[in-house]
Amino acid sequence: MKRVADVLLTWTEHAQPIHTVAVGAIGGGDLVSNEVVATLLLLHRDGPQRPTRIAELTRLTSGGATKLITRLETAGLVVRESGGVPSDGRAIVVSLTKSGNEKMEEFVAVVAPHVEAFIDALVAIRADA
Repeated sequence: MKRVADVLLTWTEHAQPIHTVAVGAIGGGDLVSNEVVATLLLLHRDGPQRPTRIAELTRLTSGGATKLITRLETAGLVVRESGGVPSDGRAIVVSLTKSGNEKMEEFVAVVAPHVEAFIDALVAIRADA
């Protein structure tokens, strides 16, 4: 039980700085949620995605994913395009805009040291076990 508590406390210590960095990099507290960050990271890492994939990742309903995508589109971070799936010309895909990609590059660069520190803390907890 102590190890679980140690891990949770370590996460708590590292989560706030990561959130603060995310607000600065992505742009505004209303755009920073687990769902927003997960969506932007997915698009940054894997490229254009169908809204259903975003819904699966974020565990949002299709309506919730649509609202999320609309918020990101309004902020200029993503764009919806049709014809992005070769087997279905009507299919919609979501991709990062140039601005969205730039913000994610900044986000990853700024967050990386905080994530590394969290990983190092977890390794230390494991070594103490």
